[in-house]
Amino acid sequence: MFVGVYLRFFYFLGGVALKNIYAVGLGSALGGIVRYLLDLFFLSYGSLQPEFSLLLINILGSYLLGFGLFYYSIKLKNTSQFLMHFWGMGFCGGFTTFASFVYILSEAILSNDIYSAIIYASLSVFGGLSGFLIGILSAKAI
Repeated sequence: MFVGVYLRFFYFLGGVALKNIYAVGLGSALGGIVRYLLDLFFLSYGSLQPEFSLLLINILGSYLLGFGLFYYSIKLKNTSQFLMHFWGMGFCGGFTTFASFVYILSEAILSNDIYSAIIYASLSVFGGLSGFLIGILSAKAI
C-alpha cells in the first residue's frame, strides 16, 4: 500500500518537478558541505567567534544568491528551472542557515543580552540584503 501511495505521489509530481527536487537536494547538500568547510576555516584559521563566522557566511550566501540568479537569468538568458532550483533554494539555501541564526539570537536573548541580539539581527538582515544587492551589481558589471 505504501509503495502505491509513494508511486502515485511521484507520478503526481511529474518529471519536471522531480528534476527540481533533485536539483534542490543536490544543491543543498553541496551548499551545506561548503558552509561547513568555510565555517571550519573561519573558526580555525580566522580565529573568529561562531557568531561572526555565521554572519560572514550568510552575507556571502546572500551575495552568491544575488550574483548567481542575476547572472544566469539576465546575463546568460538561462531561465532553466533546474539551475534556478539548484542554485537558489539548493546551494544558497544549504549554504546559509536560518536555524543557526535563530539559535544565536535565542542565546543572546536568554542571557538577557538584548542589545547584542538586536545588533546581530540587524547586521544579519541588512548585511544579507546588501550582499544580495552587491551580488546583482557585480553580475551586471560582468
